[in-house]
Amino acid sequence: MKKQVDVFVQGEGLKDVVLVQLYHDAILIDVINAAKELGLLGGEQDDNCLIFLEDGDDAIDPGISLEKAGVHNRAHVHIHRHNRITVTVNFNAIQDVCEFPPSATVGRVKKWATNVFEMSEIDATEHVLQITGSTERPDEMTHIGALVTFPDKKISFDLVPKVRVEG
Repeated sequence: MKKQVDVFVQGEGLKDVVLVQLYHDAILIDVINAAKELGLLGGEQDDNCLIFLEDGDDAIDPGISLEKAGVHNRAHVHIHRHNRITVTVNFNAIQDVCEFPPSATVGRVKKWATNVFEMSEIDATEHVLQITGSTERPDEMTHIGALVTFPDKKISFDLVPKVRVEG
């Protein structure tokens, strides 16, 4: 009996994490194809999807095995058509920009931003990233690529206090 591997997928156009089940001897293109077959990546996706490990900096060759790629049971991967997302973070009328892979988590971006803005650890824990122009505060485990849909390749956040002060 073949062993199954559960892979959690985030990606372009996916607001939620989706579970894809494959056999342990599958290759990465099988993850992409399973997501497409389930209609998870949207009808307009072409065949230029890239696949990343969560928080991985570079796309992985879709022709290699799950095992060789380091995709173990219950691993998280990201599927997107862009290799990099331009992220802008605004804080106290200061703005900084950096490029991240679409597999970067909101938590990774926040850590970068709190370092750039030289926040203390205590201040950093009291702030969250909020999508500019909205009230949406994505969970720190959300991949930034899940928030950006092709052809867009940028997103802007405001670094704001967790507690909203109502006046």
